[in-house]
Amino acid sequence: MLGIAYTMSKNSHVRIDILYRNFSDSKKKKINFFGSILFGLPVCYFIIFEGYEYFLRSFLIGENSKEAGGLPNLFLLKFFVFFMGVLLLIEIINKILTFFSKND
Repeated sequence: MLGIAYTMSKNSHVRIDILYRNFSDSKKKKINFFGSILFGLPVCYFIIFEGYEYFLRSFLIGENSKEAGGLPNLFLLKFFVFFMGVLLLIEIINKILTFFSKND
């Protein structure tokens, strides 16, 4: 989960590019920009706020694994869902700002 923002920064994420691969670089940048705004920001919003609640509930009850010999402090793992959303949001904002800085 921590590699999602890095993968996006290197443009190595998986996409279905039946049409995309034939577009010019400027059209690809516009598609990425609008995709980041229409899809990326709402997904980040959802992951951050739901992930925070998911982590907080686990933290407040001191959740441990229910299995015998399971992981203690399960909330530490659940924190990474929230943290992934924050890292992804930072990368999407970086992509949006880069779009504006290179199109001046």
